[in-house]
Amino acid sequence: MRRPSWVPVRLDWTGVGADRIRIHDVTGRTVRRIDLGGGASGSVQWDGRDDGGNLVPAGLYFARLTGGSLHAQTRIVLLP
Repeated sequence: MRRPSWVPVRLDWTGVGADRIRIHDVTGRTVRRIDLGGGASGSVQWDGRDDGGNLVPAGLYFARLTGGSLHAQTRIVLLP
């Protein structure tokens, strides 16, 4: 699913004991790590910033949620 979005981008999940979300750019570089604490469902907002606090440019990003051996992924189209 593509999610054309302005910041903040809201990411929701259910049914997975989620440990973290990693946001990757199109080259596969991790731009942001968001620790979640293992909840079976929830919601988090990404403010469009990398781990250094800098705004990332508009473009295509991938959000990957992991929890143990399970994972889910979605595409985010970040608008200017």
